Amino acid sequence: MIKINLNDQVRDAMFTNYSDSIEKIENGLESFFEEMQNIYMTHQYSPLQKTTQILADVWNNQVNDQISTTIRSWIDSESSIENILKNMGAFDDQSNESQKVAKALQDDLLEETQTLFEKEIKLSPITESVSMSKDLKAIFEDFTNTANQFKNIISTQHENLQSLISKNAEDNQLYISFGYLVKIVFSALELQIDNINNQLQEAHDMIAERGSSAQNLGSDTASTLSQESDGNAANTDFSDIKHLFEH
Repeated sequence: MIKINLNDQVRDAMFTNYSDSIEKIENGLESFFEEMQNIYMTHQYSPLQKTTQILADVWNNQVNDQISTTIRSWIDSESSIENILKNMGAFDDQSNESQKVAKALQDDLLEETQTLFEKEIKLSPITESVSMSKDLKAIFEDFTNTANQFKNIISTQHENLQSLISKNAEDNQLYISFGYLVKIVFSALELQIDNINNQLQEAHDMIAERGSSAQNLGSDTASTLSQESDGNAANTDFSDIKHLFEH
Protein backbone atom coordinates (compact mmCIF):
# COMPACT_ATOMS: atom_id res chain seq x y z
CA MET A 1 0.00 0.00 0.00
CA ILE A 2 1.31 3.44 -1.00
CA LYS A 3 1.63 5.87 1.89
CA ILE A 4 1.32 9.55 1.02
CA ASN A 5 1.09 12.52 3.36
CA LEU A 6 1.64 16.23 2.71
CA ASN A 7 0.29 17.75 5.89
CA ASP A 8 1.73 20.83 7.58
CA GLN A 9 4.24 18.82 9.60
CA VAL A 10 5.61 17.07 6.50
CA ARG A 11 5.83 20.28 4.49
CA ASP A 12 7.56 22.09 7.32
CA ALA A 13 10.04 19.24 7.85
CA MET A 14 10.97 19.10 4.16
CA PHE A 15 11.31 22.83 3.72
CA THR A 16 12.99 23.60 7.04
CA ASN A 17 15.65 20.91 6.70
CA TYR A 18 16.30 21.82 3.06
CA SER A 19 16.46 25.51 3.93
CA ASP A 20 18.91 24.87 6.77
CA SER A 21 21.19 22.91 4.44
CA ILE A 22 21.07 25.61 1.77
CA GLU A 23 21.93 28.23 4.39
CA LYS A 24 24.99 26.25 5.50
CA ILE A 25 26.11 25.95 1.88
CA GLU A 26 25.56 29.67 1.42
CA ASN A 27 27.79 30.35 4.43
CA GLY A 28 30.35 27.92 3.01
CA LEU A 29 30.26 29.73 -0.33
CA GLU A 30 30.96 33.05 1.38
CA SER A 31 33.86 31.52 3.32
CA PHE A 32 35.22 29.95 0.14
CA PHE A 33 35.54 33.25 -1.69
CA GLU A 34 36.78 35.06 1.41
CA GLU A 35 39.60 32.54 1.71
CA MET A 36 40.38 32.70 -2.01
CA GLN A 37 40.58 36.48 -1.65
CA ASN A 38 42.86 36.21 1.36
CA ILE A 39 45.23 34.04 -0.66
CA TYR A 40 45.54 36.35 -3.66
CA MET A 41 45.67 39.48 -1.47
CA THR A 42 48.58 37.95 0.44
CA HIS A 43 50.59 37.53 -2.77
CA GLN A 44 49.39 40.66 -4.63
CA TYR A 45 49.60 38.84 -7.94
CA SER A 46 47.10 39.87 -10.64
CA PRO A 47 46.53 36.44 -12.28
CA LEU A 48 45.46 35.00 -8.92
CA GLN A 49 42.85 37.72 -8.50
CA LYS A 50 41.64 37.21 -12.08
CA THR A 51 41.33 33.47 -11.48
CA THR A 52 39.15 34.06 -8.42
CA GLN A 53 36.97 36.55 -10.29
CA ILE A 54 36.40 34.06 -13.10
CA LEU A 55 35.26 31.44 -10.57
CA ALA A 56 32.83 33.96 -9.05
CA ASP A 57 31.41 34.67 -12.52
CA VAL A 58 31.10 30.94 -13.26
CA TRP A 59 29.19 30.42 -10.00
CA ASN A 60 26.77 33.30 -10.60
CA ASN A 61 26.10 32.38 -14.22
CA GLN A 62 26.80 28.82 -15.39
CA VAL A 63 26.21 27.10 -12.06
CA ASN A 64 23.10 29.17 -11.39
CA ASP A 65 21.64 28.33 -14.81
CA GLN A 66 22.41 24.65 -14.48
CA ILE A 67 20.94 24.25 -10.99
CA SER A 68 17.77 26.14 -11.99
CA THR A 69 17.37 23.98 -15.10
CA THR A 70 17.93 20.83 -13.07
CA ILE A 71 15.24 21.72 -10.53
CA ARG A 72 12.77 22.58 -13.26
CA SER A 73 13.42 19.21 -14.88
CA TRP A 74 12.36 17.63 -11.58
CA ILE A 75 9.25 19.82 -11.34
CA ASP A 76 8.22 18.81 -14.86
CA SER A 77 8.98 15.12 -14.33
CA GLU A 78 6.57 12.38 -13.28
CA SER A 79 8.52 12.12 -10.03
CA SER A 80 7.81 15.61 -8.72
CA ILE A 81 5.66 15.93 -5.61
CA GLU A 82 2.89 17.62 -7.57
CA ASN A 83 2.81 15.06 -10.38
CA ILE A 84 2.96 12.05 -8.05
CA LEU A 85 -0.10 13.37 -6.22
CA LYS A 86 -1.79 14.24 -9.51
CA ASN A 87 -1.26 10.76 -10.95
CA MET A 88 -2.70 9.25 -7.79
CA GLY A 89 -5.88 11.31 -8.18
CA ALA A 90 -5.19 13.44 -5.12
CA PHE A 91 -6.37 16.62 -6.85
CA ASP A 92 -10.01 15.63 -7.22
CA ASP A 93 -11.24 18.12 -4.64
CA GLN A 94 -13.02 21.05 -6.28
CA SER A 95 -10.90 23.69 -4.57
CA ASN A 96 -7.64 22.14 -5.83
CA GLU A 97 -6.11 22.88 -2.43
CA SER A 98 -3.89 19.80 -2.56
CA GLN A 99 -2.42 20.85 -5.88
CA LYS A 100 -1.84 24.40 -4.62
CA VAL A 101 -0.03 23.08 -1.55
CA ALA A 102 2.22 20.78 -3.61
CA LYS A 103 3.02 23.49 -6.14
CA ALA A 104 3.74 26.03 -3.40
CA LEU A 105 6.19 23.65 -1.71
CA GLN A 106 8.04 23.03 -4.97
CA ASP A 107 8.17 26.74 -5.72
CA ASP A 108 9.50 27.41 -2.21
CA LEU A 109 12.24 24.79 -2.65
CA LEU A 110 13.26 26.31 -5.99
CA GLU A 111 13.29 29.82 -4.53
CA GLU A 112 15.33 28.67 -1.55
CA THR A 113 17.91 27.05 -3.81
CA GLN A 114 18.27 30.22 -5.83
CA THR A 115 19.33 32.15 -2.73
CA LEU A 116 22.74 30.54 -3.36
CA PHE A 117 23.13 32.91 -6.30
CA GLU A 118 21.43 36.09 -5.09
CA LYS A 119 24.20 37.53 -2.95
CA GLU A 120 26.75 39.46 -4.97
CA ILE A 121 30.28 38.13 -4.63
CA LYS A 122 32.46 41.20 -4.12
CA LEU A 123 36.20 40.71 -4.46
CA SER A 124 38.80 43.28 -3.51
CA PRO A 125 41.21 44.51 -6.18
CA ILE A 126 44.89 44.11 -5.58
CA THR A 127 46.84 47.29 -4.95
CA GLU A 128 49.95 46.34 -6.85
CA SER A 129 50.74 43.48 -9.20
CA VAL A 130 54.12 42.07 -8.33
CA SER A 131 56.12 39.35 -10.03
CA MET A 132 55.56 35.86 -8.65
CA SER A 133 58.45 34.75 -6.50
CA LYS A 134 56.40 32.29 -4.42
CA ASP A 135 55.76 28.62 -5.03
CA LEU A 136 52.91 28.74 -7.55
CA LYS A 137 52.07 25.07 -7.06
CA ALA A 138 51.72 25.52 -3.29
CA ILE A 139 49.46 28.53 -3.76
CA PHE A 140 47.16 26.64 -6.09
CA GLU A 141 47.11 23.73 -3.65
CA ASP A 142 45.75 26.24 -1.13
CA PHE A 143 43.12 27.25 -3.69
CA THR A 144 42.17 23.62 -4.30
CA ASN A 145 42.08 22.78 -0.60
CA THR A 146 39.72 25.70 -0.09
CA ALA A 147 37.45 24.43 -2.88
CA ASN A 148 37.47 20.93 -1.40
CA GLN A 149 36.52 22.29 2.02
CA PHE A 150 33.51 23.88 0.38
CA LYS A 151 32.68 20.61 -1.38
CA ASN A 152 32.83 18.81 1.98
CA ILE A 153 30.20 21.20 3.33
CA ILE A 154 27.94 20.39 0.38
CA SER A 155 28.52 16.64 0.80
CA THR A 156 27.78 16.77 4.53
CA GLN A 157 24.49 18.57 3.96
CA HIS A 158 23.66 16.08 1.21
CA GLU A 159 24.23 13.21 3.63
CA ASN A 160 22.13 14.89 6.33
CA LEU A 161 19.17 15.30 4.00
CA GLN A 162 19.53 11.77 2.69
CA SER A 163 19.41 10.52 6.28
CA LEU A 164 16.15 12.43 6.83
CA ILE A 165 14.72 10.96 3.65
CA SER A 166 15.73 7.39 4.50
CA LYS A 167 14.18 7.74 7.93
CA ASN A 168 10.80 8.88 6.59
CA ALA A 169 10.42 7.40 3.10
CA GLU A 170 8.91 4.08 4.24
CA ASP A 171 6.03 5.82 6.00
CA ASN A 172 5.57 8.58 3.42
CA GLN A 173 6.60 8.03 -0.18
CA LEU A 174 6.55 11.73 -0.95
CA TYR A 175 9.95 11.72 0.73
CA ILE A 176 11.16 9.65 -2.23
CA SER A 177 10.19 12.51 -4.55
CA PHE A 178 11.90 14.95 -2.20
CA GLY A 179 14.92 12.66 -2.34
CA TYR A 180 15.03 12.99 -6.14
CA LEU A 181 15.26 16.77 -5.78
CA VAL A 182 17.98 16.54 -3.14
CA LYS A 183 19.95 14.08 -5.25
CA ILE A 184 19.95 16.14 -8.44
CA VAL A 185 20.63 19.49 -6.78
CA PHE A 186 23.41 18.35 -4.48
CA SER A 187 25.01 16.09 -7.09
CA ALA A 188 25.03 19.05 -9.46
CA LEU A 189 26.67 21.27 -6.83
CA GLU A 190 29.32 18.65 -6.11
CA LEU A 191 30.05 18.26 -9.83
CA GLN A 192 30.42 22.01 -10.17
CA ILE A 193 33.03 22.11 -7.42
CA ASP A 194 34.91 19.51 -9.47
CA ASN A 195 34.52 21.89 -12.41
CA ILE A 196 36.01 24.69 -10.28
CA ASN A 197 38.97 22.47 -9.44
CA ASN A 198 39.45 21.82 -13.16
CA GLN A 199 39.48 25.56 -13.77
CA LEU A 200 42.07 26.00 -11.03
CA GLN A 201 44.32 23.42 -12.64
CA GLU A 202 43.98 25.10 -16.03
CA ALA A 203 44.70 28.49 -14.48
CA HIS A 204 47.79 27.10 -12.75
CA ASP A 205 49.11 25.64 -15.99
CA MET A 206 48.48 28.86 -17.89
CA ILE A 207 50.10 31.10 -15.28
CA ALA A 208 53.04 28.72 -14.87
CA GLU A 209 53.63 28.82 -18.61
CA ARG A 210 53.23 32.57 -19.09
CA GLY A 211 54.03 33.95 -15.65
CA SER A 212 56.98 35.99 -16.92
CA SER A 213 54.54 38.20 -18.85
CA ALA A 214 52.60 39.09 -15.71
CA GLN A 215 51.79 42.61 -16.84
CA ASN A 216 49.84 41.30 -19.84
CA LEU A 217 48.38 38.20 -18.26
CA GLY A 218 45.39 39.70 -16.43
CA SER A 219 42.70 40.31 -19.06
CA ASP A 220 44.10 37.59 -21.33
CA THR A 221 43.81 35.00 -18.55
CA ALA A 222 40.28 36.14 -17.75
CA SER A 223 39.15 35.83 -21.36
CA THR A 224 40.65 32.39 -21.93
CA LEU A 225 39.48 30.92 -18.64
CA SER A 226 35.98 32.28 -19.18
CA GLN A 227 35.74 30.49 -22.53
CA GLU A 228 36.99 27.25 -20.98
CA SER A 229 34.55 27.59 -18.07
CA ASP A 230 31.66 28.07 -20.50
CA GLY A 231 32.67 24.89 -22.32
CA ASN A 232 33.00 22.79 -19.19
CA ALA A 233 29.69 23.99 -17.76
CA ALA A 234 27.85 23.33 -21.01
CA ASN A 235 29.30 19.83 -21.30
CA THR A 236 28.43 18.63 -17.80
CA ASP A 237 26.44 15.44 -18.32
CA PHE A 238 23.49 14.76 -16.05
CA SER A 239 22.25 11.69 -17.94
CA ASP A 240 23.39 9.52 -15.03
CA ILE A 241 20.57 10.90 -12.89
CA LYS A 242 17.75 10.61 -15.41
CA HIS A 243 16.76 7.26 -13.90
CA LEU A 244 15.68 9.15 -10.79
CA PHE A 245 12.66 10.36 -12.71
CA GLU A 246 11.45 6.81 -13.32
CA HIS A 247 9.22 5.19 -10.74
